[in-house]
Amino acid sequence: EKGAVIKCAESLGGIQTCVEMTVAYSKERVQYDRPIGAFQALQHIMADMWISMETCKYLIYEAAWMASEGMPCSREISMAKAYVNEAYKNVSKWAVRLHGGIGTSGEHDIPLYYRRAKAADIAYGGTDLHRELVAQKIGLS
Repeated sequence: EKGAVIKCAESLGGIQTCVEMTVAYSKERVQYDRPIGAFQALQHIMADMWISMETCKYLIYEAAWMASEGMPCSREISMAKAYVNEAYKNVSKWAVRLHGGIGTSGEHDIPLYYRRAKAADIAYGGTDLHRELVAQKIGLS
């Protein structure tokens, strides 16, 4: 279980990097005489990316704290792993999209995070496994 928390923390680092790189790029990339970060639709997408990142932090911090205190925390670990898996995949997907053509280039780091997000989902149990574990912990199966 503790390995899952560590994998979540590693994934959070990837999420943070994707968000930071995307926000920075949106301030530099100009389209129609304005930075793409000035377009409301893209601002909302990046706001959602930020919200996902912050939500991951709190889920991971709670699970890690409970584990460090020796408290029962298998539900919290599974909640964190399920949420972080999906958040990493979604944030990295949007990072690729918002970077446009360069976001699919092997010369840029963003595609690397997209691939890492898919691999991180498998390590220490995939999203569906952890959703099932949460369901069991709350008495649904």
